[in-house]
Amino acid sequence: MSDNYSPTTKEVRDDYRFSNQRPDICGKDFGSEFDRWLAAHDAEVAAKAWDEGFRAGDGVGAYSRRERDEMNPYLGRSES
Repeated sequence: MSDNYSPTTKEVRDDYRFSNQRPDICGKDFGSEFDRWLAAHDAEVAAKAWDEGFRAGDGVGAYSRRERDEMNPYLGRSES
């Protein structure tokens, strides 16, 4: 394997899923656990990218951090 090799998401998911198959935790769905982690990770990356793009645009300084966060569609907000 070369130093430039990067595993695919499927390979990492499968490795995570299969490496956690022990008799004392049989039946636990590690594939779904990995998928939840990946979705949370992707949302965090998207939120950071959106904020970086916003700050790089014409709106620099025009909005407070709270206002930017409210406009960011990738930040999770609880609905009241």
